[in-house]
Amino acid sequence: MAERDGQTVSELLDGLSAKTRKTLAHSGFDMPRLRELAATAPGEKQVRHIVTEFGLRPTLPFSPEAGAITRREVAIAWTRTLLGALLGLAAIMTASILVDRLLGLFVGVLAGMGVMALLLTGPQSRGRELAALVGLAAVAVLYFTAFMNAPQWYLAVRGKQVSAVLQPPLRTWSHGSRVAHCRVRLPDGTVHRVDQDDATCASRVGATVPVVYDPHHRLAPALGRKATLGRLSRPVAGTSAALLLAAAGGAVLAAGRRGGI
Repeated sequence: MAERDGQTVSELLDGLSAKTRKTLAHSGFDMPRLRELAATAPGEKQVRHIVTEFGLRPTLPFSPEAGAITRREVAIAWTRTLLGALLGLAAIMTASILVDRLLGLFVGVLAGMGVMALLLTGPQSRGRELAALVGLAAVAVLYFTAFMNAPQWYLAVRGKQVSAVLQPPLRTWSHGSRVAHCRVRLPDGTVHRVDQDDATCASRVGATVPVVYDPHHRLAPALGRKATLGRLSRPVAGTSAALLLAAAGGAVLAAGRRGGI
């Protein structure tokens, strides 16, 4: 039998899945009849046409030459995705720490769209949809947690813990009502608005509280001790990162020969 695209009709028929063969048989084209038709050049063309008309794909042996998606291809695609996610995380944390959380949010949205594009353009391997869905959910949680808590993570590592004195709160208008913002006086005499307000600040003016601050004053001080900063957000971020890695590993393990219809 003549070859087309490196594959004979016999190989084409041998590669059909059981479901495909059953569908053909129900339509009056069982394997013996198709092989009989393919015995001649015109019949071979007719057999190829029948398979094409039914919109069927053969299940070819797992090999790069047969056009199957290999685990190596899937691994490379997921490596690009993980590297992209890592670069996005670094950009989000840098923006949130050095500039503002609002910029961190904007960078997070752009980075999330980039990771989504990498996932959606990956190889059409087995289990891809589930792995991509889990990966996207993990990245969304990771990026949201990072842009919200990156300043406190930085302070937990590079900050200095001291005792500060609560000052009269700074009051501003927000959405038609006055809002009190906590302020503290550090040992060097400077007064700073804290990163996250405490509802009890206004009633505790003059009290001494533990504070973690950035010696370079790039970040607002945070109320509390270094050991407690990010106590909840760090495990959430770690779990999300582990879930993303698990999705990548699962996708690579599930990759095999491309299934037939």
